[in-house]
Amino acid sequence: MGPSIILFTGHLLDKIDRTSARFPYRLIREVKTLIEIEVEQIMKRGIPSMAVSSLAAGGDMLFASEMVRRHVPLSVFLPFEKDRFLADSVKYLKDLPSEDPKEWEDHFHENISKASQVIVTHSNGLSPEEAYSVCNQAMLAFALNLTKNHPSKIMALALIQNTSEIKKGGAADFVNQLESTGINVKKIWPGRTNKLYC
Repeated sequence: MGPSIILFTGHLLDKIDRTSARFPYRLIREVKTLIEIEVEQIMKRGIPSMAVSSLAAGGDMLFASEMVRRHVPLSVFLPFEKDRFLADSVKYLKDLPSEDPKEWEDHFHENISKASQVIVTHSNGLSPEEAYSVCNQAMLAFALNLTKNHPSKIMALALIQNTSEIKKGGAADFVNQLESTGINVKKIWPGRTNKLYC
């Protein structure tokens, strides 16, 4: 029996001014394939009733597109209104000089248009880190509410390079929060040996 909720968290594509590479543009194809493989494994155990994710450029968007493609209802959570989120987390300059500036924006609008619901969490007066943290907490609360507080019915997929780089509101911070709640988190990253599903 598979999970009833699949929740995603993961890194953004590297910004152009990032000093040490984490999720450079060159990894996109590999990450997309990795997400497709993991989702396929989850689906073999049962189709989730809902997918929960944000929609930043990078892992979020690749995951959301895969859910839409597979017709799994998608609940999108944003820490800010769409225009600010687009500016901060989608349209920013990435580490690819030849990037089409509208590519990720178009992906964003396509996924938003196909989402079952879009929930904007309250971020008035909060720092960006606090706003992302509140958004993560809202995703977790939403998933737990849908499963009537049964963490075993939630599967979290985390596209994360390592869990030592912890920043408030970031993917590693969210992974720690999910695991402390008793949710099974499958961490994936290109080149990492991933344990097989039971």
